[in-house]
Amino acid sequence: MTNINVLIIDDSPEDIEFCVRSLKRKSKHYRCKSATSGKEGLSLIKNFVPDCIVLDHSLPDTSSIDLLPQIFSINPDVPVIIMTGQGNEMVAVDAMKLGAENYLVKSRVNQDSLEQHIKAAVEKKQLESKLLKKEQELISAYTFQDLVIESLPDYIFVKDKDFKIVKVNQAFLNLYKDKDKIIGFTTIEDYSQEEAEAFLAKDKEAFQTGLSEAFETVSFPNGDVHILFTQKKRFENATGDPFILCVAQDVTEKENMIKDLQKSNYDLEQFAYIASHDLKSPLNAIKKLVTWIEEDHGDELPAAVKENFSMIKNRADRMAKLLTDLLEYSRVGTKLSSVESINFYDFCHNIHSLSAGSDTFELTISPVEVQLPRVGVQIVMLNLINNAIKHSNKDKGTIDVQIAKTTGGYNISVTDDGPGVPSEYQHKIFEMFQTLKSRDAVEGSGMGLAMVKKVIEFYGGSVTLDISYTDGCRIKIFWPCKTNTCTKLKKV
Repeated sequence: MTNINVLIIDDSPEDIEFCVRSLKRKSKHYRCKSATSGKEGLSLIKNFVPDCIVLDHSLPDTSSIDLLPQIFSINPDVPVIIMTGQGNEMVAVDAMKLGAENYLVKSRVNQDSLEQHIKAAVEKKQLESKLLKKEQELISAYTFQDLVIESLPDYIFVKDKDFKIVKVNQAFLNLYKDKDKIIGFTTIEDYSQEEAEAFLAKDKEAFQTGLSEAFETVSFPNGDVHILFTQKKRFENATGDPFILCVAQDVTEKENMIKDLQKSNYDLEQFAYIASHDLKSPLNAIKKLVTWIEEDHGDELPAAVKENFSMIKNRADRMAKLLTDLLEYSRVGTKLSSVESINFYDFCHNIHSLSAGSDTFELTISPVEVQLPRVGVQIVMLNLINNAIKHSNKDKGTIDVQIAKTTGGYNISVTDDGPGVPSEYQHKIFEMFQTLKSRDAVEGSGMGLAMVKKVIEFYGGSVTLDISYTDGCRIKIFWPCKTNTCTKLKKV
């Protein structure tokens, strides 16, 4: 128990002594001070800070009725108990109206009852103070809640069990011209029974299951037609009455953008198909014509012409490869497989064997089994291994592939012992159509690393060039995967 400060204002020394002795006998936690006049009592209130005041009604310089307002002007929360020698009902009523906690007749007060009255008055004031604080906190919470709700662009409203709206935010209110027919209405009073049932179907689902979600095309009262994603969630108030909180997000622009994007992707794929299919035909025809000329007049052609014909066929092959790569690039995001278990050692060695010039380039890799999307990884590894071989400045070399489990996925690195990437090209090697050498020196479309980047980013990963590695080229990849197991295997 904490100390309780009691101020006794009474012109009778005997009554003061009675109060002090009564409280001290009850508990050592009572700290008492006394005053024999109203003026003296007011000065003590400022310094002593009482938890309770025992005030005699009749004082030499004033009465309790005149003194109470002055006490509360100094300390509005202190409980005051009026004590008088002669009971007076009118005085008691006036004192209670002014804020006194109790009105006691001295002749009826004993040691026990005095302590009980003081204790009850203090506890009541403490409880009132706590309730007032909680009420202020609640008001602040409601104010903040209203601020948040009004700040949101979404349409927010609450319905009761009869599907009538009981609360809305300003965004919802602005949808209606007749704002007097929203609160207390369902807003579908003018609909037919069939239309009303269809409109309220999701309300009923929310009341029954606790939650409903739906994309709705809604004609607003102002004539606008919008697509809304509406969530309705059931809740109960303090007395157990059910309501649903409804939040409708306007997704019209988003849905229209999705439709436009889908059409754009479809058009892109159609274009890529036409480019890879229809444009290959004249290329093949050009290549065949050159071949036929070589077959028919090969012996008659000068060496320079033969060299030019060879260049024509090479350029035709390069163009065909570019068209094929364009088609594959356009399909990334729609044609990639899901995650599966892969023997990464065998997987990479199979890819290595398909690469031109692989016979003189050794592939080193640890035998592990991982969980990755096969098609996506195949595109990435095929391009990286081909790139390492194609851009090597040696007749033979080594390509080292490492894969390790990390938080949220895998870290993969592909390292070669070739010439590396000059600093002036390091910032753009993942861009489309970028090559480090002329296409006459190294065949390629310049899309390999761009394809790698697009595939990895499709899965939410990242790919970078390790510029700190100077003994060749090292490409570092983070490939996200929730089931990122990495099991060591024995070499066969």
